[in-house]
Amino acid sequence: MELVLEGLVFLTMGVLVMRLQTNARERAYVLGLAVVFTVLVGGSRVAMGVHWATDVVGGWALGVAWATAAALVIRALGR
Repeated sequence: MELVLEGLVFLTMGVLVMRLQTNARERAYVLGLAVVFTVLVGGSRVAMGVHWATDVVGGWALGVAWATAAALVIRALGR
């Protein structure tokens, strides 16, 4: 379960910090870092044998869905 939470935290923080940036290049960089950290954590969990690959992919899917929902709510509240 902690893998899912880490993916949620990294991606959601990336979306939140990305919204503070005005430059498109900086926005892409921040979101890219969040994705890289999420992939590295998930890959390390599979490599160490702590989680199955399907668990990691499910966690990534849930993290993407949560971060997307957060981005949509933030956008709606910003209008």
